[in-house]
Amino acid sequence: MLRAALSAMRIARLGDFSGKRSAALRPSAFIPSFALALLLALGLAACTPQGDFPSSVEVCGEDAEQTRVAQERPASSEPASRAFSQQNDVAEAFLNTSPYDSTDYSTSFMEQFVPTGGQSWDDPAGCSLEIPGAVEAVVSDATAEGDASFRLEDGKGVVLNLIPGRSYRYRALDAAGRDVEEGELELTGSLRMVALRSVSNMRDLGGWPCDGGTVAYGKMFRGAAVTTAESPAADEQDIATLRSLGIRHEIDLRNEKECLLEDADSSNDIISSALGEDVEYARYSVGMYAKGVRLGKGSDRLYAQALDDLFDHVIAGEPTYFHCAIGADRTGTLACLVEALLGVSQSDIDKDYELTSLCSARTRLRIRKEWVRLVEYLQSFGRPTLRDDVLAWADEAGVSREKINAFRAAAIEGAPEPL
Repeated sequence: MLRAALSAMRIARLGDFSGKRSAALRPSAFIPSFALALLLALGLAACTPQGDFPSSVEVCGEDAEQTRVAQERPASSEPASRAFSQQNDVAEAFLNTSPYDSTDYSTSFMEQFVPTGGQSWDDPAGCSLEIPGAVEAVVSDATAEGDASFRLEDGKGVVLNLIPGRSYRYRALDAAGRDVEEGELELTGSLRMVALRSVSNMRDLGGWPCDGGTVAYGKMFRGAAVTTAESPAADEQDIATLRSLGIRHEIDLRNEKECLLEDADSSNDIISSALGEDVEYARYSVGMYAKGVRLGKGSDRLYAQALDDLFDHVIAGEPTYFHCAIGADRTGTLACLVEALLGVSQSDIDKDYELTSLCSARTRLRIRKEWVRLVEYLQSFGRPTLRDDVLAWADEAGVSREKINAFRAAAIEGAPEPL
């Protein structure tokens, strides 16, 4: 069944990616057992974002170059092992900056990386394969059953959206089905951005160090809206990609005015998920930052309900996509609460919030007054850490401590202690 589902994948050329950095194969079937989105694009290598990088960032460094296959190797040669990071060079440089001082919100390292002139660096850097003589690549996740077969054009393709920390096996075949090369792809790095054609600022919440381990990949995704009431038609390739991630629930943080059009055709109203009838949809019209979570005065109960909903899905092993309009403010607020309850450091919570700045015209820095006020409000609970502050907020907002601990156990790759 898995092979049949994988065979349903289709190819999109690089030129069809409409301003994004790379195109990719978009699976057209829901593939829960594969536990990854394996997307292979045809065309020339696309290992850098559009536009110029900041002068302090090297474009296509040594790690990216090591992922290329520039010559044919006989089947009897030693299997190749290639390590590469899907973090684009700008994102990687930012994440490698020093940890923030949680008592000082006067500085931001992201300022030097903010794109200008309509540029956008919110997609992963693809791994370019160049295997002369190969017409097909068979790629499999070492942790999953089955494999996926992809056509190569002139021996070239781009791999996107894989899961960091995993090993992938590949075999390159010629037109006669003979092995040209085989080996392993070892993914390094931790940030998992997701490349989409029309949906921006999307990333997996996995990979951040937290209590007892790291946040698990493939459980929760954050980003911008897939559709709007004004533009109700979703990009088919994006839908296929999102479904390939295994997403079963969509939590929409937009308000009624953003989802329901007045004096217009009600068929455009957003009342269900664009990802398909089998994807459960829920909307919570929350406010932003401190005004949104302030107990008794904001939409704190709605945030508590959204958390409760999200926790149920993660506990049940059902991946969830939460978003607002552009994936910045309300999404950033919910992500802050989630990450704090998982024990992600305050510095990393700040950096995850700031990663939205790599999306064109959506600069969000930790020095932004609304973000500072959110942190200050949460810290007003007077606990030793931001995690404990948010835990105190959650207790008063009515989120079950038992459910929080069950969520932590399900969302953390490791062994977190109960709170």
